[in-house]
Amino acid sequence: MAATTGAQEPENGAVAIMLAGRSERLTLEVAALLAQELPRIGGPAFEKAVQILRARFPAQIAGAMLNDFILVLSEMAHGAHLPRLRVGRSRAANRDEVFFAAMLAALQHGDKGRAIEAAIAMLDTGRVNGVILAAQALARRLAENGVLLSGLHSEIFDFVAGYPAVEGARETSTSRALERGGVRPSLTLLQSA
Repeated sequence: MAATTGAQEPENGAVAIMLAGRSERLTLEVAALLAQELPRIGGPAFEKAVQILRARFPAQIAGAMLNDFILVLSEMAHGAHLPRLRVGRSRAANRDEVFFAAMLAALQHGDKGRAIEAAIAMLDTGRVNGVILAAQALARRLAENGVLLSGLHSEIFDFVAGYPAVEGARETSTSRALERGGVRPSLTLLQSA
């Protein structure tokens, strides 16, 4: 499998994330085509998405995948908005593309917490339960048919999400207390009156 996530640092100091693996390209291309026409189904972009899936999978599997993609995108539109996915991307991935791929990859790797985090970051809403349920079915079907997405490293995810860097995050208050010769903190349970 080709390296699917990479970061390039152009001259201006910005970081460009490339989702260039075959699985990521297929997933993002089909989702972008379907998102162009939603809620309408059956236009030229829809037909192109069907062509892409039928070129790689038998008709029955392609149809089931198409349904799963449409369900995920419909849940996104219902809960918040459709992500900004671009057709024919050859450029660096945008924020929504990174989080769409990260959400599906996390679900394929059994990390539902990271998938929820990616969905919230992509859609800018906490109403992602339906999106995650639909995405689980899509991620499972993709994996069953050999479309395996690579997860993002935590540092890349945090950077794209805009999380502030935390200095000394590995150092805990317990380790500092023990270094100073103190005793291990204890938890005291209080009984209510």
